Amino acid sequence: MRRSLIIVLLLILAACTPRETIYIVVTPTPQPLEVTPVSTIGAIIDATSESMPRADATQPTLTPIPTRPGEAGEGGPIIDAQYTLPPSSTPRPTATPIPTTPAPTGAVTETTPVDTPASVSINNLPFEVPYLDGREMGIQLDWNVTEDEWYQLIQRILPLNITWVKIQIDWSFVVPEQSSEPSVRFRALEQYVERLRQNNFKVLLSVAKAPSWLRPDGAEEDGPPTDPQAYADFLSLMLQEFGDSVHAIEIWNEPNLAREWRGGLEFSGAGYMQLFVPAYNAIRAYSPDIAIITAGLAPTGIVPGETIPDRDYLRQMYAAGLGSYDDIYIGAHPFGWSNSADAT
Repeated sequence: MRRSLIIVLLLILAACTPRETIYIVVTPTPQPLEVTPVSTIGAIIDATSESMPRADATQPTLTPIPTRPGEAGEGGPIIDAQYTLPPSSTPRPTATPIPTTPAPTGAVTETTPVDTPASVSINNLPFEVPYLDGREMGIQLDWNVTEDEWYQLIQRILPLNITWVKIQIDWSFVVPEQSSEPSVRFRALEQYVERLRQNNFKVLLSVAKAPSWLRPDGAEEDGPPTDPQAYADFLSLMLQEFGDSVHAIEIWNEPNLAREWRGGLEFSGAGYMQLFVPAYNAIRAYSPDIAIITAGLAPTGIVPGETIPDRDYLRQMYAAGLGSYDDIYIGAHPFGWSNSADAT
């Protein structure tokens, strides 16, 4: 009995002894991470970028672009009913017969197999498909390639069933230095043009960018020679060497851009006509049949000293005597970004 009382007393004393404090730290349960899809374009926008306008936000009213007096919305006519031809001062040159070497019969014998594309039916299209006459169509080729690459280019365009091939000639590249003999590049160009003739293509040569030794000292970018007759002489040399392989010549390229017309001649349609007249005479002295094309003009806006709108520039050409030439073609560059698809 006494022993039992002692055990009970010990248990009561143990219960009264202070216990060590137990601290419980409560950690919030993490929420599932939600990923919001972001488009590729949106992902690269900086966090400091301004917010995009809402679709229902009021949009500013565009200010109409005023047209110049006498011009319609499409630009108006190049010449009006009061236009008169300038008086002719000199007779047209007469073509001088030049002996030519008979062209070899037949085409190039090398052939490369070409897969025939599968035919496509156009009978059920919901719109009218314009007829494209391959005889009046062509393609431009970069001729600064090897002879083998040139051959491959020709093989690739043969299935197109087109007639014309245009070659843009950088005059400064073909004749980099003054010399009495044609350069190696000139002879390579001659061979490439001849190869096109052998494959029954008609060739259009567009010649621009005078060599630095024919331009004013320190002239920047590209431009005509100081003496326009130098350009005419180069055209005569090409025609004499290339012969009947040439069917058309474009006299310069986009002269209404100052970067293509740095030099001694005036930056205007009248300045271009100073180059055009001797070039025309040189071509006609060689042949009455070669197509002569005025420089294709760049469709552009007005940047004073740097650009002249193509229609304004063409008017300047007419004012300087272009209308007296009735056996030429007017060059144009109707790029899609500045001309609607149905513009004519």
